[in-house]
Amino acid sequence: MNTTSDYQKGQRKLFKMVINRLKKAQTISEAKPSLQTLLQLAEHGDVDALMVLGLALLMEDKPWYDAESGRAALEKAADSDSPVAQYYLGKFLLEGEHGIPADPITAKVQLAARSSQHQLIEDTTRPSKLWKNGSPPKPGGRDNLLGE
Repeated sequence: MNTTSDYQKGQRKLFKMVINRLKKAQTISEAKPSLQTLLQLAEHGDVDALMVLGLALLMEDKPWYDAESGRAALEKAADSDSPVAQYYLGKFLLEGEHGIPADPITAKVQLAARSSQHQLIEDTTRPSKLWKNGSPPKPGGRDNLLGE
């Protein structure tokens, strides 16, 4: 019997496989099956696939790089309340990365939306909830969302 947890595990495994194939691909023809898989899933309402597609299109060293389409996909995923998309869009807007022009005001809105969803600012007693490795990066680190 499949559960939501099984589905999520399978989805994560699929995304890891797709991302690894895209990292290794050097031509559009090599990347096409992976990009098509993400596009099909996104067209059927999979917000995570849309977010991964957006990130894939923002791979600057790849021939399929498309900042406009990548940003549009990330924005759509962020508007669908994907906290990961909100984080990356906010980060790229804040720092002007991957061909996305810096826009600090919009960046703060995206990062604040993510913060409120995951209580990043309010829940300071549980560092494992704040950071992937359980502790914040060193002061001034690129991913230090709390600005310490």
